[in-house]
Amino acid sequence: MSSSHIRTVIEIVLAAGCAYLAYVAYIAPINVTINYDAEQAIQMRIEDKMVAHDAVLDSIWSRDFARDATLGWLTARDVYHYRNSAIAGRLAEAMPDAPQSGSETIEERKARLEAAIAENPLIADLRGRARGLQSPFQYLGKRVRVGVPSGNRPRSNVAYAAYGSEFEGRVVEIWNPVNDKRVSVFAQGAFMPTETVTIDFQMNRRQAVDVFDRVEETADAVAVILPPSTSAP
Repeated sequence: MSSSHIRTVIEIVLAAGCAYLAYVAYIAPINVTINYDAEQAIQMRIEDKMVAHDAVLDSIWSRDFARDATLGWLTARDVYHYRNSAIAGRLAEAMPDAPQSGSETIEERKARLEAAIAENPLIADLRGRARGLQSPFQYLGKRVRVGVPSGNRPRSNVAYAAYGSEFEGRVVEIWNPVNDKRVSVFAQGAFMPTETVTIDFQMNRRQAVDVFDRVEETADAVAVILPPSTSAP
């Protein structure tokens, strides 16, 4: 074999060796360390020089200190966890009140606030949920006294309530917490609220027996106002 052929073979062998070493170096796993401070760090082993973003986030989320640091970083950039109460203040800043000078008319104020709502769909959704008593703004309930009138009695699925009360004209669930029985009724204004009136609702006798198992002069219950979208029973 001539010297030129020998040189060519050596060059091929060297090139192949270099390629192999480069390949081995590329696929060899590496360890990556993310330092949070002098004592806390996360280590990840990366294969093939590639790592999926969800694997990185899963590693971060698996440690309390790393998760808290990440949430703090996001909060500083106005990205809030849903349990972070600071979001309420930021939403309030997005809906500024009228100027203290009083120079703004009601029409101007409405236009300004509507524009602010349009820029933040979350505010519009929360306001709609609050008006509709939807979660997380559902009416939690109020302790009330319920009775059955001796004279003019309401028909089924109707309960008499005081004029001007928070229940008048609403669909209300009457719940007996003792036996967990409940009934939905339409609260119809029927009597004036006076100091001598000690009840909140007057119910149909049959439904009162169903809910409270017996009819007494009055009974304790919990009244829950249902969302406006609830159909009258």
